[in-house]
Amino acid sequence: MQTWEADSKVSGLYRRVGSTKSVWAVKARIKGGKPVTVTLGSTELIKAVDARKLALEKLSLIAQGLNPNELDRDVRERKRLAAENEAARGLTLRTALSEYLSLKERKPATIKSYQQTIERNFQDWLDKPIRTITREDVLKRFQAIKSRVVSGKRSSSIQFVNPPGEGEAQRAFRYLGAVCNSFGNDVVGGAPLLAANPVDVLKDKKVRRLLKPRTRYLTQSQRRDLVDIASRCAHPEWTGATKPEDADYVLLMLMTGLRGEELCTLQWANVNFRDLTLKAVDTKNHNEHVLPLTGSIGKVLSRRKKSNKSPYVFPSPLNDQKPASMSRVFDRVCSDMGVVFTSHDLRRTFATVASEMGLDVTKIGAALNHAKKGVTGRYIQTTTIMMAETLQAVQDALFETWEVEEGVHRRETDVDVDPDWGGAL
Repeated sequence: MQTWEADSKVSGLYRRVGSTKSVWAVKARIKGGKPVTVTLGSTELIKAVDARKLALEKLSLIAQGLNPNELDRDVRERKRLAAENEAARGLTLRTALSEYLSLKERKPATIKSYQQTIERNFQDWLDKPIRTITREDVLKRFQAIKSRVVSGKRSSSIQFVNPPGEGEAQRAFRYLGAVCNSFGNDVVGGAPLLAANPVDVLKDKKVRRLLKPRTRYLTQSQRRDLVDIASRCAHPEWTGATKPEDADYVLLMLMTGLRGEELCTLQWANVNFRDLTLKAVDTKNHNEHVLPLTGSIGKVLSRRKKSNKSPYVFPSPLNDQKPASMSRVFDRVCSDMGVVFTSHDLRRTFATVASEMGLDVTKIGAALNHAKKGVTGRYIQTTTIMMAETLQAVQDALFETWEVEEGVHRRETDVDVDPDWGGAL
């Protein structure tokens, strides 16, 4: 139950008394409209003299045909928008990166690459509003990244096709440019959040050079060395760094052309020994990739299956319910071979060997799960028969043995190995 007590000095001002509290309120009719009630505040907090001043202000607005409640809502909305605009203009690189990565589904490896690259090269910019990153900042940091890589690089006999630091700098700003572009069309307070993408200065000033594509692959003699190590690494007297699972991993990658992540995450549920196929489901182009189990591919997988209770072909040594990272495999194998190569070099080797064996580009691309080009290419469906021809040709070239007899090379394929022996092949 409420009671309205009229003020003795200002007509239209009331003390509205309820069961638990009392407030000052103004009640009047808008000129040419309906009556409105405007609450001023608690009688305990506002003195009568101050309430009368506030009431006269509200009554003046009502007399002009204005609704004080609507005006107050407009003021609150303007303050809210101003606060949002200020927050948007203060959008930091850290927040922008997080929002960018959440916009669409990305592979964990892609997210990790973005996060690590941005943090490694722009650590001091993470809490900086992206709108304050200038073109001059970009130019200076681009050179600083290259200098940092050069100064921190250990002496090595490895020859790289691009200048040291060039790839790191370009990747860093490619990622930063993508993050900035995602907010380029955002309008804050009637003006663009970013007047322009500051990374564009690298293109405008022609600072970025065209990176040369990597061409490294394993030569025939290097492939022989790899097969030799794989054949001996499980022997009790072996003293090298390569482990049997390392050999299995590298050889399977070389024989199938699969990417490292695709092979790391391969599960037994996707290896069908009855139909003689394996299926990579977590691929770069998001298309399931089915390959036949030809020759030594099936031998390696069947041997691993005998001693493997994990759902993964290559389980983690710490938790067999998770896939292994295989992050140190190439360090060990390369150490024994005396040659440096990467997982992508093995894909390049696969394609090169297939080409040497006379396979055309369409079949090689299908085996590597490359996107099909052209209307005709999309009409041609990839079959296991087509794949088997490609994989078998590569396998024949990889595991051939040569003997020199009177200056003539003799070739043997489909090397037969005791299945109970623990070697890689």
